[in-house]
Amino acid sequence: MCGKSSLVNKILGETRVIVSDVAGTTRDAIDTPYENENRKIYIY
Repeated sequence: MCGKSSLVNKILGETRVIVSDVAGTTRDAIDTPYENENRKIYIY
């Protein structure tokens, strides 16, 4: 099963946000920049 936090970590290729089987574990909004060859985006 993949939640939003797992997806963000996968996209970034690093552990940036907490992943847990317990719903509601990640509560803080984390602005995470991501840049590829085409553009820079922020994941909230």
